[in-house]
Amino acid sequence: LLKRLDGLLDFPTVGEVRGRGLLTAVEIVADRERRESYPGGEKMAERIQHEAMRRGVVVYASGGQDRGQGDLLLLGPPFTISDAEIEEAVGTLGDAISAVTRA
Repeated sequence: LLKRLDGLLDFPTVGEVRGRGLLTAVEIVADRERRESYPGGEKMAERIQHEAMRRGVVVYASGGQDRGQGDLLLLGPPFTISDAEIEEAVGTLGDAISAVTRA
């Protein structure tokens, strides 16, 4: 899963991908070079979460890690997830990120 999520680093709004095993996180940033978060009021993680869920993929939005700002998308799929399901989930998450951030 983590290896496939690394492909999301092609998006300029994905600052970092991290995790261990099947528990992973994707950080969403306004400016990757400066590691600048979106303003807290924009609620980017929540907006991406809603778009991903609308498309059939469950992710968990988290925020406020950086002085009340910051956007993380957490993924914790079941242990029985197949490679094909990982491909579909990550592709759909990428589509949701693109739709919300216009990346």
